Amino acid sequence: MIDDNGEAARVRAALASIAGRSPLQDWLRRNRALVEARFAAGRPRWASVAGVLADLGVVDARGQPPTAQAARQAWYRVRAEGPSQAPAAARPSPSPPPAPPPSRTRPAFDPTEGAFEAKPPPRFRPASLK
Repeated sequence: MIDDNGEAARVRAALASIAGRSPLQDWLRRNRALVEARFAAGRPRWASVAGVLADLGVVDARGQPPTAQAARQAWYRVRAEGPSQAPAAARPSPSPPPAPPPSRTRPAFDPTEGAFEAKPPPRFRPASLK
């Protein structure tokens, strides 16, 4: 554990300057819930997303404003990491979903009902013309 504030600041600065870390990907990871909520409304236009991120001052691993392709690829990487992991204190306690009310309607139509049962033998022979 580093106790000296000066040393801790130097370590933080050194870790932040490691080449290859993408501030774009880190920003998307931190704001994942907001991004997912916005993308749930419709497919994103990646050029617009890249423009908004550049306006917010987010840069890619090279320190440049993100391109549409870089934003898309960074988002796909963040999304592939799995569900976001909120700290335990911030996570709501899971509650069971409410039970659906009992249904008095007929069950839904099942188009495959009876499709795999054996067919009865034909009762009539084909007619023939004489």
